[in-house]
Amino acid sequence: MAAAPSSPPPSPALPRLPPDPPPAAAKLAHEAPDLEQKILADQAYEGIWSRPRAERDLFLTAVSQLLADSFLVGGAKKITDAGGKQAAIWLHLYELRVGEYPKDFTQRVEEVLAATKSERRLGTWSESPERAHDYSVLAARIRRLDPEYLREMIAARSTGWFRWLDGEHLGRFDYFWSERAALDRLALLSPLTDEEAARLGVLRKQEVERAPGVTMANYKRIETGMSYAAVAKLLGSPGEELSSSEMAGIKTVMFVWKGSGVSNMNAMFQNDKLVSKAQFGL
Repeated sequence: MAAAPSSPPPSPALPRLPPDPPPAAAKLAHEAPDLEQKILADQAYEGIWSRPRAERDLFLTAVSQLLADSFLVGGAKKITDAGGKQAAIWLHLYELRVGEYPKDFTQRVEEVLAATKSERRLGTWSESPERAHDYSVLAARIRRLDPEYLREMIAARSTGWFRWLDGEHLGRFDYFWSERAALDRLALLSPLTDEEAARLGVLRKQEVERAPGVTMANYKRIETGMSYAAVAKLLGSPGEELSSSEMAGIKTVMFVWKGSGVSNMNAMFQNDKLVSKAQFGL
C-alpha cells in the first residue's frame, strides 16, 4: 500500500507586530492618485534611478528623513529639484495620506536593497563623510519584517548622521524616534543579543524614572529659568497656587505640588520663569 503523501511543513508564523497608527493625513487620501501621477510623470524621479549612486542615495536619504522626522537637515538639505527634491516631497505627502508608498517607488527601493544587501550596513547608511548617506529608516519601513534592517536603523540612529530625537515625537512611528520603542519592536522580530537586551533594560528604567510625578528625580530636573508650563508638565499636574503678587512689572507666583504622604515641593516663578524651589520629604 502506497504511503500517504507527507504534508508540507507549516509556514513560519509572522511576527505579531502592533498595528500601524493611522496615516496622519488620512482625510486627504483622495489626493493620493494625483500625487502618484505627478511622481510618475516627474523626469527627475525617473532619472534618479539611472544617475550616479551618490545622487540616488541622497534622494533616498531625503525620503527617509521626511518619513522619520518630517523635515530635512544636514546633507539631505542639499537635494535640488533636479535631484528629485520635489519627488521626495510628493512621496512624503503620499505616504502621509495612505500610509504606504506608491507601488513603483516601493519596487524600485526593493531592487536597491536587494542589490546592496551584501554591503556593509546593508548599504543603507555610511559612517564615511566622503559618502554620507542614511536611508536606514526607509529601508526598515520597506523591509518591516526583516530584523536586520531594523538593527541597522538602530545603529544609524545611535551613531550615524541622524540621531534619536530624545522623546520628541515628530512622526507617527515611535520606533523611528525612540530607541526604546525600536528595541521593543526588534524583540518582536528576533531574539535580542545580550547587548541589545541590556540596553533595552537601561532605557526602560530611565523611562520609569522620567515619568511625570512629584519625585526627587523630577525635582532635580527642575532648573532655574524653566517656565511654569514646563515644570507642571514634568510633575504631571498643575499644582496649587499659594500666592500671587505683582510689583514694578514683575509678577511673582508661588505653587506647591504634593507628593506621596506628607512630601511636597514648591516653586516660585517671576514673569513665568522659575527663580527658586524647595522640597520636603521627597
